[in-house]
Amino acid sequence: MTKWKKDCFIIELKLLIDTWQKDILLKRFEIARTLYNTTLSYAVKQYTFMQESKHYL
Repeated sequence: MTKWKKDCFIIELKLLIDTWQKDILLKRFEIARTLYNTTLSYAVKQYTFMQESKHYL
């Protein structure tokens, strides 16, 4: 059984915002990026420890 191919379309629109709104968005995106990278780093470290553990084998 094959899957149906669905069409996908993306539209990009220019966001008209004030300078202070842009600064807030950039700060929030940076916080989110840092949080994501920290969480990912911790998960990879825990996964590595798990693989090296004798209990896992």
